[in-house]
Amino acid sequence: MKTRTTRRHAPPQTAPEAVIDPIIEALALLKRQAEIQNDLRRSRDNPLLAERELYLIRQQLAQYPVAVQTITLVAAELQRPVATLSVRDVETLGGLPRPLTRDSNTHTANPR
Repeated sequence: MKTRTTRRHAPPQTAPEAVIDPIIEALALLKRQAEIQNDLRRSRDNPLLAERELYLIRQQLAQYPVAVQTITLVAAELQRPVATLSVRDVETLGGLPRPLTRDSNTHTANPR
């Protein structure tokens, strides 16, 4: 009687270059989305392909909800379009979403 053995494969290892920071990826997708939307407004060249690409971009952006929220909050704080932001802009203002209020900078912790 022959016994059957199963081999366990190790999970594929990812190189550091293969791991993409969600902020970088989401910012690139948002910039591409803005570019396509501007192209659609300017010309009448094959809107079906552009709409398809926009749909795919929205699907990819759904993987990074926190990154997208962070980027849009930074754009609002800087009063600039998302397409003009850099990763440095997002990093400078913090990587976490925070409320946009006038009193957010004056809040201090109670020293007790």
